[in-house]
Amino acid sequence: MKTWFAVVLVGLVFTSCDEDLEFNYPALQAKRNGELWTTLTQEVSNSGTLIITATGNEATITMELPELKTGTYLVGVVGEDEDATATGTFTDETGVTYSTLYNAVDNISTPNIDESVVYYSEGAIEVTDINTTEGYVSGVFWFTAYTNSGENKVDFNEGVFYEVPFVTE
Repeated sequence: MKTWFAVVLVGLVFTSCDEDLEFNYPALQAKRNGELWTTLTQEVSNSGTLIITATGNEATITMELPELKTGTYLVGVVGEDEDATATGTFTDETGVTYSTLYNAVDNISTPNIDESVVYYSEGAIEVTDINTTEGYVSGVFWFTAYTNSGENKVDFNEGVFYEVPFVTE
């Protein structure tokens, strides 16, 4: 009986070590079109607007907010009673740019598009922590952005930026 107990205990020890946790900070990562996308460099600048920029695998994400303040900032097309106050932009590895500023509702508001093409960028950026003493910003985000023609899109979900440092100028 002791032998079986030892075998089961050893088996549990080895099977419970499947996942290695990595703690990364500063960090910015998200699911990009369903796949985990991580960045190697991150920074925040505050010169009238708050700009969070990160680069990974030759692709760059930029989120621009109107102020240095915690809260939720909407991007893209929002309801009649709300205005988009932030933008999300992504430039992929091939140089294609996607933005939450690119939207088309009809061929009147966006000339030269097919009338059947309708696309809406949307999303939110939530700043949860600003530490001016230590010099960093943390929060979460998600957004859908399109190319200027509306033919291609990128989805970011479950996005997190954690202790992204301010640029020292």
